[in-house]
Amino acid sequence: MNGSRVEWAVVVFCVWHSVDLLTAWRYSPLDRWGWLAFVLWLAPLAWMRTGAGRWTALAWIALALALTSAMAQLNVLAYAALAVSLAALAPWSWRALPWLALSVAWMPVLGWACQSLPLNTVTVLRLTLAAASVVAGWRAFRK
Repeated sequence: MNGSRVEWAVVVFCVWHSVDLLTAWRYSPLDRWGWLAFVLWLAPLAWMRTGAGRWTALAWIALALALTSAMAQLNVLAYAALAVSLAALAPWSWRALPWLALSVAWMPVLGWACQSLPLNTVTVLRLTLAAASVVAGWRAFRK
């Protein structure tokens, strides 16, 4: 993974603000498979293109989201900041936007939005979105 010091510092800051994801993934039945969705969502970064055209503005957007989440105490903004900060490590491409949008697959907000559905349905939806994020990421980041 490529990235400047600023982008990596923002990623570390966003990870620190999102550390309660581990609790949600471990104890919430609706979010139990979120860790696997996160791993699948991250997978495309392993084969991303390198080169010019960095999307440094995303790092600043992620920082703004993380600071806003700290002030407003809204975890969903912290998770969005984490997703945006990780996207800032990749080169700029409009094709990366679907991959970024599919980060909802690993966020607890998906479980909250689907809480009226059966648990198995939420799990299948989460893992299907994560699989779709692998495809979207492959299209955006292939070499």
